[in-house]
Amino acid sequence: METLVSIPVIISKKNGYPLIEIRKTITDINIMKKILSCAFRGVPITIMPQFTDKMQSINSMIEKGIIHKGEKEGEYNFVF
Repeated sequence: METLVSIPVIISKKNGYPLIEIRKTITDINIMKKILSCAFRGVPITIMPQFTDKMQSINSMIEKGIIHKGEKEGEYNFVF
């Protein structure tokens, strides 16, 4: 299945719990047609979540207590 849309991931906390927001405004007519066509037919779509700045996002998640560094280089574990 092809990826239709890449969407920025916003990480925060709400009421003490981790929160991820994914939202995007789409103005590309071709992508809109594909998404609506999938909706009419009940076909799933694929989205690619992405970080605007990966290192900043990782540091933010560590500060918010969502992840912590693992023992190996580049390894991160979820706290929840």
